[in-house]
Amino acid sequence: MLYRAYTPEDFDQLYAIEEVCFEPPSRFGRRTMLQLVSRSDAATWIAEEDGRLKGFAIVEWAREPGEV
Repeated sequence: MLYRAYTPEDFDQLYAIEEVCFEPPSRFGRRTMLQLVSRSDAATWIAEEDGRLKGFAIVEWAREPGEV
């Protein structure tokens, strides 16, 4: 298994996994997912095997009120 940073070319495969793994209303819409993977306060990692995307992780961070 190879773990690497997300690239925009990964999006279709990433979203296909989202559709298989989650049912509405828990599933992100395509537009929302695209916005999330593009955010400057989030990072997306890809799990890849034999050239195919097998999974992904998205981490979003935010400051707590009062943090500098």
